[in-house]
Amino acid sequence: MAMTVVAPLANAHTTVKSSTLEDGGIYQTIPDFFDLVFARKVGLASLTLKDTDGKEIVLDFTLPKSMETKFSIPMPS
Repeated sequence: MAMTVVAPLANAHTTVKSSTLEDGGIYQTIPDFFDLVFARKVGLASLTLKDTDGKEIVLDFTLPKSMETKFSIPMPS
């Protein structure tokens, strides 16, 4: 499955250190969680995952109000 990750940041002056899913990656199985790690604390303004057809993947995830360096988003089963 290929996915597109769109995660605009409230504070966009940092870099993504690591991610369990890569933009445009193709996966035979999807992990239970999508981990997104930043170089410093950020606030997520929004997060969207899309399949190869551009259809949004519905996530059971509420954007946290706190600034974090790591976000762990549960993936649909």
